Formats: sequence, C-alpha cells, structure tokens
Amino acid sequence: MSLHKVELFGHVVYSPDLSYDDLLAREEEILNQSNNPWEGMTYSVYPNPVYSDLTFELYLPKPVNNLHIQLHTPMGIVVIDRNEGSFSEGTHKFRFNVGNLRANSHYVMDFWLDGYLVQGAVILKK
Repeated sequence: MSLHKVELFGHVVYSPDLSYDDLLAREEEILNQSNNPWEGMTYSVYPNPVYSDLTFELYLPKPVNNLHIQLHTPMGIVVIDRNEGSFSEGTHKFRFNVGNLRANSHYVMDFWLDGYLVQGAVILKK
C-alpha cells in the first residue's frame, strides 16, 4: 500500500495503514472536532476564470499577525509570493495582476494565517 500525505492546519499526517479515502474521512473528522483557530473565516477569489486582475477577498473573524498569499502552478512552481503583514478583524481585499501568466492554465492560490495553511483555490487563467 502506498503512503499518502495529508496536511491539516500546517501539520502533516502520515499513515501507511489507511487508504487515501480513509485519510480524507479522518481529516474531516479531525476538522469537525478540532479547535480550528480560524473558524468563521471566509474568502472568495474572483473573477474566475481571470484575464488580468484577480481579487482575493478575505473575512477574518479575528486579527492576524502574518498573512502570506501564494499563487503556484499545479506542479508547485511559485508565480506570486506575497507576505502581506498583519490585519484586523474584518474584510480585506487584495489584487493581483496575472495578465502575464500563461493563458488557458490552472493555478492554485494558497494562503496562510499566522503560519496555518487555511484554504486553497483553483484559478483558471484565460
């Protein structure tokens, strides 16, 4: 049986005894029981697909000391890497010029709040 990697709030969980579906189910169970430090956080990325300017809108339920945003290819090549700094509770918008990125390609946006990988979004560049 192959070894699968699952990351949960910045922590990697390995288990050679479980199938990938079992690991995802366990991750869901842990998420539902854990003390998610960013519960209530919401975000949107638009427009998607995007031609030139991408907006990332983030609602923070509490202040954050370090927001890190990264856009990369599915192969992991980083094309945008920004440390945005600290923000208060509330809604914040960030704009990215992606007009120079290859058209008809997918990219992944990940972001970290105080070191925790919270969410990711798949973006199509037109």
